[in-house]
Amino acid sequence: MATRRLLEVPRVALVLPTGSGKTVVAAQICKSFQPVLWLAHRRELLMQARGALTKENIKFDVTSPFISSPPRGKYNLLVIDEFHHEGCRSYKSFLSLVKFNRLLGITATPARHDKIALRFNHMIDVANYEDLAAQGYLCKVILHRVRSYGNSLDDLVEWANTNAGQMGPTIFFVSNLNEAEKVSKLLYVSNRVIQGNDKSRSQHIQCFTEGKVQCLISCQILTEGVDFPLCRTVILGRKTNSRTLLSQMIGRAVRVADGKRECNVVEPVVMWSEPTLTVQDLISPSRRIIS
Repeated sequence: MATRRLLEVPRVALVLPTGSGKTVVAAQICKSFQPVLWLAHRRELLMQARGALTKENIKFDVTSPFISSPPRGKYNLLVIDEFHHEGCRSYKSFLSLVKFNRLLGITATPARHDKIALRFNHMIDVANYEDLAAQGYLCKVILHRVRSYGNSLDDLVEWANTNAGQMGPTIFFVSNLNEAEKVSKLLYVSNRVIQGNDKSRSQHIQCFTEGKVQCLISCQILTEGVDFPLCRTVILGRKTNSRTLLSQMIGRAVRVADGKRECNVVEPVVMWSEPTLTVQDLISPSRRIIS
């Protein structure tokens, strides 16, 4: 469908849930529009794209909008990974210097929190989370809602310590480094690391992927550009009213793997000030548990 639309209009946005294989789908589309320039803002995204495009023997270049100068060639197709970033000033400036005939934007979250409109002629919303989970392409979510009458971070840590046996590989999202250090000290899980914007990021991700680290405590990252099929639990210690960010955090656990068809999503329920955006606003969990 997207291939046909790109022959009819110059800019198409393709929407697929996090974990559903957007890179693989886009690589198939790229076969019909070579040469291809793939644009993404994180090195992990560029590495994934390079692998998928190479596997399909596609003529391509990959680049970031934050390099000093764009490629000089002319491309039949420009692919923008995490297309919701296209509304940023840095992307618009970069795109004005790139020569391309058609544009394919891929994202799980086409709406920006700041309401800036994305530039496309046609949007294809392939499937929602519930459809793909029902068909077995994504994990079914077990939602754990943890009552909190005070510090929700403490309550989430207590839940994690009480339920450590059922969590499996876990990503604990927090808002800042101070919270990450606090969580790290209080968690009973021994093999845990704080994951921030540091030089050890790639090493930590590799250890988690290989099962050598049981819990990643994520400070402001791991919401885009990484795949963790073994991740069974995400704990939402980072509050947000952004549908994009919440969807990305949930999406770290929903990818299907051998022996994994369900995952846990843990969120706090602040008893006197319920957040305006919750997991249930985005997905219909298969089970809902109040702790």
